[in-house]
Amino acid sequence: GIVKGNENGTFKPNQNVTEAEFIRMLVVGLTGKDLEDSYLTDRWSDKYYNFLYFKNYPVDGYADLQLRNKYITREHVAEIVSSADGVNFEGDQAIQYVLGKKYALGRIPGENTIKGYMGHETITRAEVLQLIKNLTDHGMAN
Repeated sequence: GIVKGNENGTFKPNQNVTEAEFIRMLVVGLTGKDLEDSYLTDRWSDKYYNFLYFKNYPVDGYADLQLRNKYITREHVAEIVSSADGVNFEGDQAIQYVLGKKYALGRIPGENTIKGYMGHETITRAEVLQLIKNLTDHGMAN
């Protein structure tokens, strides 16, 4: 599935997501399957980083391994999602793009603006699942 449970099998929808967790969820959510282990890697997330890096997605943890386990911001999620749609926007432009395409909504209910999106905040597991549902509903899935 898109999300793996925690050690005790619980989902924890309000748990924040790291960059590595997000890109795995995005890849599985958009392709409909997990990536094959086609070559030896040192870390579980290498195959997802390699897959997205070579498609020119802005995955910071590709080069800086410490970033993989840091919580991803909503702004960085917007940058990666806009790249998935073939455009390379950064910051507010990426946020405006995902809001305009209705891939995401503002975190503040009814405030679908750059400010309401709250790009500096982290994103939760439940929010990522809703985002992936929105992406597939709008035809982004491969």
